[in-house]
Amino acid sequence: MDIPVLEHWEKGDLDNDGNISSKDLNLAIRVTAGALAGLQLEDSADLNGDGVVTGKDVNFLKKIITGQGL
Repeated sequence: MDIPVLEHWEKGDLDNDGNISSKDLNLAIRVTAGALAGLQLEDSADLNGDGVVTGKDVNFLKKIITGQGL
């Protein structure tokens, strides 16, 4: 998967396609597992702003996608 290298992603839109979707959730899960280290996705995936990407961020992203976090 090609991920554009940009200076800023919108929070939650990890693939920077303008939509927050299950693709972003899959990327967030991979970030928490360390599988995408160094791809500059941590800022976008850190939804609660605590400086690290954890399951809390993934759960929040799930809520956004399902409409429960709005």
